[in-house]
Amino acid sequence: MWSKFPRVVRDLARSQSKQVQLEMEGDETELDRSLIEAIKDPLTHLVRNAIDHGIESPNQRVLEGKSESGHVVLRAFHEGGMVNIEISDDGAGIDPDRVRQKSLDMGLATRDELQRMSSRQLMQLIFRPGLSTARQLTDISGRGVGMDVVKTNIDRIGGSIGIESRLGRGTKVRIKIPLTLAIIPALIVVCQGDRYAIPQVSLREIIPLNAGDATRGVEIIDKIPVYRLRGELIPIVRLAELLRLPRHEGSGLRPSSQLVVLQAIGRRIGLQVDEIRNTEEIVVKPLHKVLSQLEVFSGATIMGDGRVVLILDAAGMTRRAGIAERAQDASGPPPLPPQTPVSGLGEVLVCRATDMSRVAIPLEDVARLEQRRASDIELASGHEVLPYRGRVMSLVRKQTLAGQNASDDGNVTIVVHAAGDCLVGLVVDSVLDIVRPAEQLDCSQRQPGILGRVLIDSQITEVIDIRELARSIGVHLSNEVCGGVDK
Repeated sequence: MWSKFPRVVRDLARSQSKQVQLEMEGDETELDRSLIEAIKDPLTHLVRNAIDHGIESPNQRVLEGKSESGHVVLRAFHEGGMVNIEISDDGAGIDPDRVRQKSLDMGLATRDELQRMSSRQLMQLIFRPGLSTARQLTDISGRGVGMDVVKTNIDRIGGSIGIESRLGRGTKVRIKIPLTLAIIPALIVVCQGDRYAIPQVSLREIIPLNAGDATRGVEIIDKIPVYRLRGELIPIVRLAELLRLPRHEGSGLRPSSQLVVLQAIGRRIGLQVDEIRNTEEIVVKPLHKVLSQLEVFSGATIMGDGRVVLILDAAGMTRRAGIAERAQDASGPPPLPPQTPVSGLGEVLVCRATDMSRVAIPLEDVARLEQRRASDIELASGHEVLPYRGRVMSLVRKQTLAGQNASDDGNVTIVVHAAGDCLVGLVVDSVLDIVRPAEQLDCSQRQPGILGRVLIDSQITEVIDIRELARSIGVHLSNEVCGGVDK
């Protein structure tokens, strides 16, 4: 894929009367062919943006004390089980004040919310539809379209994208994508007797709506059922209706319904299904070209019993249900989440630790949740370990830092963190919630393994640094290779 970019850069620089040097690193990095096809267009758009918006004219660069020739660097490398791709330039950078003003003009946020945003949060607004900081339109870019599509395409393959920029110094875009789409973890659900698979990358949480509380938290707004989840209204999409399956007895939310909360196209939706089965790692099979236009499905897989199960696409279901269109057509801008985080943490998993204190783990550090019998835990070199999927996972507890040794009865809950080939599990008493802290993180009394403290639901909660906590027992986590346990 790298081979086509020199010509793209050369032709675009010539048309813009600019001088641009392209450097490429990591062309030996291998990637699944399906992923290459998925990221080819987003990468081309980002390279064109770097030249059109980023690199200045030769005269302007000389006035600013730079060389006449601008630099664009493409870099690819493996890290932490992901492929990392960086597109950087030494151009004009992005003016944060202009981003704030454009966001305010478009109604994306209030003035107070924009002032409280960190630079990283502010730059993420560039991925909102219609936002552009270009001072003039060109035939290349500047219309506020493209960056939102880039993010949607990256999200769709389970990746993430972020921007760093310094005014007058340049911009760097970082993309992280999975190594392959051949095998993915998925949640198996049942609707009208048929099984479907939901990729875990789109999954946020599951809400059981059992008999007696099936309508608790459910409201009807503008003839649309919504679920009130921690102050946020989540539209409910009934899978049976979306797929036009034969209607069974009864309508609406059934007493045994399960609400699967998904993240898609920058929105959360609640998908109502009849039953949750389990999570499995599935082999993805592409749909035949005759069926490829069905946007609600992203592929299919063959289960252990030989039956074919269709894989649901969260973004496609959102569009089919018309939720994205309704959000754009509604009067005024789409609302921000009820609590705009100023702590810089993003979403965190709130748990009760084994010493009964409240702790929070940044959601980006959580690979999965496991529940195991306490009797499965063994001791090796004085540390707790657990056999896990053919490997050995070291366990840590918050009270380890204080030298406490607590015994567990029955089952234990383990928050699994993965870094490259390394695994470490934080043992907790119970999982309480997933939230976005709205208060400022207090780092004044930082301790080993504790990033700081923050108020969540008016209760003091300690934010865990799971890497530092692991190092306290001799487990050194690395983004590339497993450092192992010190002997």
